[in-house]
Amino acid sequence: MSFTTPVVSVDDMREYLRLDDYANDLILVDLIEAAVVYITQTTGMDAPDQAANPLARSAVKMLVATWYDPQGIDATASERAVTEMLKHLPASTGGGANG
Repeated sequence: MSFTTPVVSVDDMREYLRLDDYANDLILVDLIEAAVVYITQTTGMDAPDQAANPLARSAVKMLVATWYDPQGIDATASERAVTEMLKHLPASTGGGANG
């Protein structure tokens, strides 16, 4: 599954993870897409709405970071933070913008 409007770009994700090369870009693409699907299934917020919402973009980055390098971060704290963030995301309005 590939989104026409990425919620988080691979470049942004690479910067967030402090990666200097492109060796894991395909892995990052898969993890970004999985995080977007996870948020959609958890909250009902679709990808365009996630892309327009700073909290949703942060949740995607935190999920990807947790899945990409679980030893590099406090996974329990990260999971707890993402869970709390998801509680505050509205469901999609159907128009591609949060309402």
